[in-house]
Amino acid sequence: MNLYCVRAAKLENAQAQYELGRLYDNGKEVLQDKEAALKLYTAAAEQGHADAPRELGWLYLKGKGVPRDLVRAYMWFDVAESFDDYNYAMFWVSKDMTPAEIKEAKKLARDWMKKHRIVK
Repeated sequence: MNLYCVRAAKLENAQAQYELGRLYDNGKEVLQDKEAALKLYTAAAEQGHADAPRELGWLYLKGKGVPRDLVRAYMWFDVAESFDDYNYAMFWVSKDMTPAEIKEAKKLARDWMKKHRIVK
């Protein structure tokens, strides 16, 4: 494992947190640990890393490291879209959601972005 990446992640470097999260997510160079990936992606997203919300969406959509949750998946895909990351996954996941669930997910995304000062 890249020790620089580990040290930088501990120092709250968003790119390092994202990269280390990917290692844990995919089981590359470390034992696969979806919970560690979730924590690292979340930390990176909270600092404005553009790719981390998309990865969080996939974790929730697939139920990897967290219970499967379409509302949370949609929320994270919506946040990812705010970084100009066109997200076909948001459309895809919405097919299995009720209008009330989509509304809840959009509210969660707006609230999260407001809290973390991300403008959409």
